[in-house]
Amino acid sequence: MLLRALNRFRKAMNARLRPDLAYALGSPLRPAAECPGAREARGAALRWLFRLQDATGTGGVASGVNLLHYAERGDVRRAVGGAYPETTGYILPTILACAARGEADDGRERARRMADWLLTVQLPDGGFPGSQVGAAPQPPVVFNTCQIVLGLWSAFRAFGDEAYRAAAVRACKWVASVQEPDGSFASYASMPRNAHHARAAWPLLLVGRAAGEPAAVDAARRFMRRLLDRRRPGGWLPEYAHPGHPGAYPHHICYALRGCLECRALFAGVEDGLARELEEFVLEGVAALLRHVDPEGRMPGAFGDDFAATGEFDCLTGNAQLAGLVYRLAAAGLPELPGGLDAAGRLTRFVRRTQLARPDEPLLDGAVAGAYPVDGDYHGLTLVSWGAKFLIDALLLEEAHARGMAGEGDVGGVAEELAC
Repeated sequence: MLLRALNRFRKAMNARLRPDLAYALGSPLRPAAECPGAREARGAALRWLFRLQDATGTGGVASGVNLLHYAERGDVRRAVGGAYPETTGYILPTILACAARGEADDGRERARRMADWLLTVQLPDGGFPGSQVGAAPQPPVVFNTCQIVLGLWSAFRAFGDEAYRAAAVRACKWVASVQEPDGSFASYASMPRNAHHARAAWPLLLVGRAAGEPAAVDAARRFMRRLLDRRRPGGWLPEYAHPGHPGAYPHHICYALRGCLECRALFAGVEDGLARELEEFVLEGVAALLRHVDPEGRMPGAFGDDFAATGEFDCLTGNAQLAGLVYRLAAAGLPELPGGLDAAGRLTRFVRRTQLARPDEPLLDGAVAGAYPVDGDYHGLTLVSWGAKFLIDALLLEEAHARGMAGEGDVGGVAEELAC
């Protein structure tokens, strides 16, 4: 509560310094009647990501925009910071998916620049830095490394460059080598033994299978086995907890559920028992979160034990991720959760209503904040690149689902691209 009060005070003071930015700092909710359409919102978010790429001058994408730094004196360099390897990695498949649909004329070229930059920041051991790339050396982090693997593998599939494949394989070998005997990841981890590493197991399994790396496949299997053994009735995991925060953010919960869902698809037909257990776990977790989505499309921004709501704000990235999960479940042909598709539509609509529309402020226009209100307890007063990425993903899947229902397309194609 003290942090939130301090954030409100700082927000008010900085809005006085730059009255023209009071709109962004206040993060007003657009009336429902003025909610931008899905394609309009997707295009605005995509252009904002491109501006974050251009701002770094490296080919990598910045993590976002710190509104306090931006408001103080329009200090763009401090507000944007350096390129962020982790999110550059998983933004890359999103850019390629948009380019494939004619929504980004230079999307493939930008994606290639992202991949080429990632090659330059890989560490000698095969891992990748866990924070923005700057003057100070950064140690490798398991989760971040695996998100970069997703991008490199997507780039390899798109461009056929063996360098991307080799870098992805080397990264997977390093991750497998630092796994704990119990299957968790405690070293080289910003959140030791946390469930969000399920989204690290996914690229390990994906690349391990495709590249013939049994150690990576075994690492993914052991992680998933440990995770399933620790679940509680109703789908809660003790490893969702995020010490020092108001609770487990849906952003991280959805990381875990998405990783389990993709591993379920990769294990199906090979280890069917494990695949079925993962399917049940994902369906339970998604259903538990959907119960908290209100008629407006809002969802608590943090959860305690057994999915008890603890956050009086929205974690906008988590909202978009949950919607994407619902459409991904539909694409996989899994049982439809009651009211799930309707809730997914409400979730994306609410995030679109919070999206900034400031053509006069290029580093704000099209952005998605970490939280609503913008000073909420998830990346308060920050516009986050991954929020834009997951909104674009959800809207691509939503459109593909609608086209599939109308007999005009196949949601599975989009889902496969985003699952690189």
